[in-house]
Amino acid sequence: MSGVKRVAIIGGGIAGLATAYYLDRRIRERGLPLVCRLFEAAPALGGVIRSERIDGFLLDTGPDSLFRGKPAAAHLAREIGLGDELLDASPQKLPTLIWSRGKLRPLPAGLELIAPTRVIPFLMSGLISMPGKIRMAMEPFIPAKRDGEDESVSQFARRRLGDEAARKIAGPLLAGIHAGDPERLSIWSTFSRLPELERRHGSLLAGIRAMRAKAAASGSTHGRPARSGPPFTSFRSGIRTIVDGMVGAIKDVVLETGCEVRSIERAGGRYRIDRGGGDPWEADACLVAVSAPRASSLLKSLAPEIASILETIRYASSATVFLGYRAGSTGPLPGATGFLIPFSEKRRIFGCTFVSNKFEGRAPEGHILIRAFVGGATDEGLAELPDGAMLEMVRQELRDLIGLQAEPVMTHIARWPKGNPQYEIGHGKRVEAIDRALAAHPGLFVTGSAFRGVGIPDGVTLGKAAAAEILSFLGWSVAADAVPAGAGTNGPAGSLPGAP
Repeated sequence: MSGVKRVAIIGGGIAGLATAYYLDRRIRERGLPLVCRLFEAAPALGGVIRSERIDGFLLDTGPDSLFRGKPAAAHLAREIGLGDELLDASPQKLPTLIWSRGKLRPLPAGLELIAPTRVIPFLMSGLISMPGKIRMAMEPFIPAKRDGEDESVSQFARRRLGDEAARKIAGPLLAGIHAGDPERLSIWSTFSRLPELERRHGSLLAGIRAMRAKAAASGSTHGRPARSGPPFTSFRSGIRTIVDGMVGAIKDVVLETGCEVRSIERAGGRYRIDRGGGDPWEADACLVAVSAPRASSLLKSLAPEIASILETIRYASSATVFLGYRAGSTGPLPGATGFLIPFSEKRRIFGCTFVSNKFEGRAPEGHILIRAFVGGATDEGLAELPDGAMLEMVRQELRDLIGLQAEPVMTHIARWPKGNPQYEIGHGKRVEAIDRALAAHPGLFVTGSAFRGVGIPDGVTLGKAAAAEILSFLGWSVAADAVPAGAGTNGPAGSLPGAP
């Protein structure tokens, strides 16, 4: 292909913004004759990635960190000059805590990929009853399921490790990150590493041992379950630093905010973008990087078969409640970054982060900051409570769970109505069907958290892959470091990113 090409990106969340960044970088590095424009309906870019300062507290109201097991976002941050801003989570005296049988109990040391690998800490743990421990210890002898058929997170964990482990470990750790129902979330679409280890090695424990042996033989820590240092990192000025850094680094891609796209049409071999308040804009390639319901609406006329599949991707509502306290009024917090609550416990929050324990600089001197998670797929109605009722509910839960009686000096609620995509059983087949249907629409691409990963690192990875696919479609060679489109789907080895 020759001549100037035009690309439209619809959606300025992390995946769309990352696509814009990587296209912009290729334009500048290689002098590509490419005109690219990003359209975002909201007044600011970054989607759910938000940081706010209230009364001296720094609140990350959406995601608060980057998971170190997926380095794409941290690598990008260093690339754009934010390396000195990266801030590792503080070391903790205790691992992640789980509410069980009326108290907070630490996950046993040596728990990797939800499977126990160290005998003594496992036997000493109070999280799982003795019958539950015996059942978990039988995992290497449970016949492997190798048919590749999807099942829920709970079904997988129950089959391999027993009901108690499914409820108290797999549910909160694996489903918590999605604010999802572990009985409905797809194990292949959320943590495919687990069934893949079973398929290849017959059991999780055998798979973990094989991974360790491979890492030892290569002399590398890549892929090894064990990690040194805290598993999370963020930025000194809040998680939104990465969004502001990307926006500042983009020079040749036009970023339009407050610009809602009304429809996408195909005309004369190009995609015509109808944007409110402006003339239609035509592009040779168009990337749709918005939520599944919004994408379905945009594509209903252009690609009805894709729109109908998108309509089947369910979303759940949640809310995040922040509470700031004077440190002297609360007593000491548990020496962990927070705790998770199994959905089977029927509590009115499903997790809590001790933000002041996790990252320095989030609260003024002499104060602490806590955030609690409300709603999710198992109890969306709680996320719709009025502010006063929600605050009182959360405070009562904290009184019951950790004895926190003090009056907060700062409160804030961040609501995410239908903001959490649910990768339910069969999600992978839905994504594959969308990929097949896109073949009939050359130059049309879709990406984002509705498909192959909900975290910031996943969004960066998917944006980089989308940029490579767009350039390839337009006839330009793709850089050797381009990431395959399917990257970002799997949980990395040893990861438990559902932790607070």
